[in-house]
Amino acid sequence: MSRVSACSFIVETDDLWQRRIERAHYYDAPRVERDGGKPRFVCPGDPSVNVPLGDIPWIDDPACSGNPFVRVPQLEKEGITAEILFPTFSWALLSLPEPLRSASLTAYNSWVWNIFTTAPKRLFAAAILPPANAAGELQRMAPMGIKAAIVPVESIGSGLDALWAAAASANIPLVMAQIGGATPFADFARFAKESAELTRQAAKAQSALRFLTFGAAEGRSPDNVAYVGEQGLWGRLATPAKGAASDDGKVASFFNLPA
Repeated sequence: MSRVSACSFIVETDDLWQRRIERAHYYDAPRVERDGGKPRFVCPGDPSVNVPLGDIPWIDDPACSGNPFVRVPQLEKEGITAEILFPTFSWALLSLPEPLRSASLTAYNSWVWNIFTTAPKRLFAAAILPPANAAGELQRMAPMGIKAAIVPVESIGSGLDALWAAAASANIPLVMAQIGGATPFADFARFAKESAELTRQAAKAQSALRFLTFGAAEGRSPDNVAYVGEQGLWGRLATPAKGAASDDGKVASFFNLPA
């Protein structure tokens, strides 16, 4: 029985940002440091970013590897036909100061695009949009084949109409995130609760768009919100597998995945 995951995390490579970020931000760029003790994800441009890699449950999971030649064989073993990739470290970058934040998130998007082109019928991805240019980055990434977009809630404001229009035009579901809030690796339960509440609020304001969020639906939720959780879409790391879990075609349909 084949499975399509609506939520699978990818562990960014140690030097992703040093290799891909604009040269002006090279010395301030996020990175993994492995010298002198336990490895950590840090950002010289913002010392508040300091994540011990040992605290991330899926850090050594081969199916979460940022190396597709490690990742794909593991997916074969698990019978996962396709998956939507969500970032691991990059959630922590939403609090960075501008313009470092925009440069860092844009670098991640370009990197994950390169990853999913290595297995174009199996790997798909969500982009993470910088608040300073959310609509512009969505318009850049949509033709490249992204299947969802993470939107920091602080980007909601007078300039949001352009983002709503871009998402509707590209038929890309949006995931709302809280800048400075919980991250999946720090506290998934709190992260899912925050994401669900923010997404419900956005969906009520823009019922013509599609939204994706995590956790189980609580009470009456907008019809345009899909949940990765109980009685919703199946996700490899967002929900516990129950037996021979299958999405029954719901994930592929929701994200408009190719046959």
